[in-house]
Amino acid sequence: MPVSASKVFDFLAQNAEINIVRHEITSTSFSMLRYSLRQIALKLHESDDHEPHEISRQLRVLLSKWLTVPVPFDRLIRETVTDLFGEVEAVQKRWGSDIRELYETALQAADDLTVKENPIRIKLREIIRELRSKGQKFRIYCHRMAQPHFHSLLLPPDDLPIENDVYLHTLRDYRETEPFDIMVKVGSLRSRGWGSAPDAILSAPRFSTFAQVVWSGCNDEADFGYDPVFSHINSSTGNGDLTSKGTQSGCCPVRRNIQIIRSGMDASTEAKLPADMDELHLFRELRQYRDKRPAILLQLSEEHGIFYPPYSRVLSYDPDERTHEPIAERIPGESLYEGMFIVMPLVDEIDFDGVKADHGHYSRAWKTKLKQEFQNDANGLIQKLRAEGLNLIHLRTALHHWCQPPSTVIHAPQHEKHFKILLKTIDFRGQDSICKQTQLERLWQAAWKEIRRSRGEAIQAGVQAQEIIAEELLETLIKFIPIIREKSSTDKSFILTIPDRYELHGTVMFFKVVSIEAGFRIPETDLKMIRELDEIDQWRD
Repeated sequence: MPVSASKVFDFLAQNAEINIVRHEITSTSFSMLRYSLRQIALKLHESDDHEPHEISRQLRVLLSKWLTVPVPFDRLIRETVTDLFGEVEAVQKRWGSDIRELYETALQAADDLTVKENPIRIKLREIIRELRSKGQKFRIYCHRMAQPHFHSLLLPPDDLPIENDVYLHTLRDYRETEPFDIMVKVGSLRSRGWGSAPDAILSAPRFSTFAQVVWSGCNDEADFGYDPVFSHINSSTGNGDLTSKGTQSGCCPVRRNIQIIRSGMDASTEAKLPADMDELHLFRELRQYRDKRPAILLQLSEEHGIFYPPYSRVLSYDPDERTHEPIAERIPGESLYEGMFIVMPLVDEIDFDGVKADHGHYSRAWKTKLKQEFQNDANGLIQKLRAEGLNLIHLRTALHHWCQPPSTVIHAPQHEKHFKILLKTIDFRGQDSICKQTQLERLWQAAWKEIRRSRGEAIQAGVQAQEIIAEELLETLIKFIPIIREKSSTDKSFILTIPDRYELHGTVMFFKVVSIEAGFRIPETDLKMIRELDEIDQWRD
């Protein structure tokens, strides 16, 4: 339940000012990595071809994550980069000497990072240990997917784990938490996209101190909150001191004391690099919005989510037994909340030569073949896939993922052309090893239809038909409330099959909403389609 207004006003009356402590950290090796990958991303972005554009996008996603999440500096950093580009000689052949030199610099920087721990993680550990030693109540604001990286900060048995109620992920979480002592956040203050946070944390503070840990060059939005609190800091070059202080009151009744603490070696001096840039701001300017529209993300699991336009009315199920209308159309963030289920009817059947397939029929076959090839020669399979044009970050990890058996969603490549390359490379012929070429073409198309259906793309194609049956579907589902309630109590997602004796029959899928997040701009064609979260990150505004 939200905290009462009287408690908030009492807290503000007793705390007429808050202290904002901004830790700006510099790392020479990380600055070299940032600079190299940023330059590669900008150069590839200038190309007219799809492939370099896609690699540029993936690089921007990587950098955005590393700048806003306390990731460990381990071998995964280098593996992520090499997974994207491959061998140095191949980079020279594809992109030329300039990008090869930048790539080699990035690989060397990634190797250097493994020598020492991520200084952001060190600083966070220091802050948390100090707060605990003083018995101060603190909260950490972060994206839900960043939480494991905070969990791994502390070192047992000396440190106790961070309790789950310490984390705040949404404005609703913030509104429902009691006043506390310290707010901790990694990354710049942004209202949307990577590392975003609600402006209420400054315009309506429920704490006395805000501890912010950022990489050098990462500036806060000048207009974050109702008052551009940090605009004078972001435009200041400073005088080289490790610590600087300032005060601002503005139109907010709470006075803000601002302290900046800088640490680490300046890479522009030591490695003769340009000063660190604000990549998040730069990458936002690169994105084109002509063919994109605002969207709200409903996260459905640890791996998947779906987009809806703002103020959409989404058919959903509320498991709260006190509600008068368990199944109804609701607006995400206003009447559709975390913990409820979205309802997706599957009315489009897969038809291959007149034979209808059950959910996962074809995927079980091609996944078995893929798993065999992957276990027999993983490196050889990866090389063949890359040679055919399937260039993805963490291709090895993606193959592991695609080998998983079909569940509510069939794990597979996101794009049709990548799926076709995969089935061609593993020489998938279904149960008939002597299929003709025309039959093979129809076979992979049927398998792709099955994947689209599991993601809800077939539903999107039949939106108009669904509008016609929506009322009848609602009336039918109401008759199954007891069964739906039982299934929802044990499963995060489940399938309900409506028997043939009903006028409207078929399969209805229920997905539990893990979180709701605004701040995305996506292509129109990706609305109302289940997507993997790794792909979704590219559309953060």
